[in-house]
Amino acid sequence: MKKQLLSIAVLLLASTTFAQVGIGTTTPSKSAELTMVSNDKGVLIPSIALKSTTDQTTITNGNVESLLVYANMKLGDVSPGFYYWNKTKWVRLVSNIEVVNEVISNFTKVISDETVLQEIEEIIQTQQGIVHFDGETLTYRDEEGSVQELDFSEIVKAKETLTTLNNNNNGTYTYTSENGTQTLINVPQSVSEQFETIIGNAQVQEILNQHIALHSGNVSYTGTSFTYLNEEGSVQELDFSEIVKTNETTTQLVNNNNGTFTFYNEREIDLSGIPMANTGTTFTIPELVTHDLTNVFTFDDGTKTQANWKYEAMVGQNSGNGYYFTNATPQTLFTLYFPVINDKPASTKYLNIELEVEGKLTTIGDAVANFEVETLVDVFVYVNNVQVKSFVSKYYRIGGSIRGINAIGEGFIGTVILPATLPLSPTTNKLEIKAKPRTSNFHRNFGSTDGFFRRGMNAFSLSMGQNVIVQLFEK
Repeated sequence: MKKQLLSIAVLLLASTTFAQVGIGTTTPSKSAELTMVSNDKGVLIPSIALKSTTDQTTITNGNVESLLVYANMKLGDVSPGFYYWNKTKWVRLVSNIEVVNEVISNFTKVISDETVLQEIEEIIQTQQGIVHFDGETLTYRDEEGSVQELDFSEIVKAKETLTTLNNNNNGTYTYTSENGTQTLINVPQSVSEQFETIIGNAQVQEILNQHIALHSGNVSYTGTSFTYLNEEGSVQELDFSEIVKTNETTTQLVNNNNGTFTFYNEREIDLSGIPMANTGTTFTIPELVTHDLTNVFTFDDGTKTQANWKYEAMVGQNSGNGYYFTNATPQTLFTLYFPVINDKPASTKYLNIELEVEGKLTTIGDAVANFEVETLVDVFVYVNNVQVKSFVSKYYRIGGSIRGINAIGEGFIGTVILPATLPLSPTTNKLEIKAKPRTSNFHRNFGSTDGFFRRGMNAFSLSMGQNVIVQLFEK
């Protein structure tokens, strides 16, 4: 009995080995080893991270031709998608859309391929109706496949609208445009006023050339000159410079040789070119007068004086706020004597001045001021004891632990226009630079030890720096 059961099992196993396998169906296809049927499920291909399209190490037992996997990430030249092994590399399965996109993004490379170019050329040369331009002529293929040349001159001639230019035999022409608009051309007037515009118009040139070619006496333009046929049929060149000169209007500017000129416009000149009596506009051209640099003075040309102000003067007008108006009056820092080269009024002269004024603190023990203080300094220019200039005032911030110094210099630059009433001497005129502190907060550094101000001491001084330049300009 056991032998019979074993024989039956062997037969069943043999029949199963050579049968088709069906998943989800009892009737697998005889053409397939495996048939899968499902209404709501798919086949899950192994998802593998391929390193590149030549990866031969990720598959443990080696790549086999037609092996199918799904690359699940972008690595190297691999992007997510289905790949199969074709003996040498992994080949990606792509859709039509991907193919189109690849062609678009690489079109320059594709169209440069010799094979592609040859295919396109064959299509162009064999397709009916396609127009081809070889650099000189346009051709196309007709219904019989023959090459025909396009003659645009005949096409334009058949479709264009005409313009005309008619001689009115009175010195004028009537120009009729393509839309029927008529324009009267007055040759003498228009040529003199708008000659370049009219003759530069391509349509006008074409119409003139057509008209001229058919009628003796008319003008033709060769590109460099105008010619016409006289009654004997001889070619003559037109000199438009003479025509324009004969017909144009002129103006005149006459020098009266007395410092005046008279201008005559077109209406004030007769046909012979002579200005009419009692016409024209007479005017005087003023003499051009400029200022000349006549002298330059520097630091060494003047006398320097240091001006000092006591602590009481610096805080004298206590207004009860942070900055006090001082009791200081202007003092002279620099004195210079200068001559002038002519006796013209002072208003014909001016000064350019560049200077530096140094400010300095004096404290108990000559130490750096314990607290930073500030004063607003006014600087003035006097000529012959008359104030002629006030520079823009500047703040002097000195002392304190941050600045660490008790002295500082500030620059002043300006132009001094001398007033007409200022008396000047040909040889000796006194220029003075004066200054004064206007406001200060010196009270914040008041004390009785080193580095402080005390009452009765010279707390602030002003003096001229080395940078002094005075330039004198005269007409």
